[in-house]
Amino acid sequence: MATPTPKQMSSRHARQLKTMAKKILDLSKQWDEVDQYNLRILEELHDKMHDVARDLRETENDRQA
Repeated sequence: MATPTPKQMSSRHARQLKTMAKKILDLSKQWDEVDQYNLRILEELHDKMHDVARDLRETENDRQA
């Protein structure tokens, strides 16, 4: 199997991060009305995962420019 290009790898990782972030958000909702600390920490993780996914795509776009 061929080694993926940096663009392919960053796109794949960004998609995977978005999928995982959605699962994290579902987990955080389970903590609502149980533990606000865990709810907040998981929501922060969700947001950070979206930020990293966006940064991966932007970094790859900058390389192409």
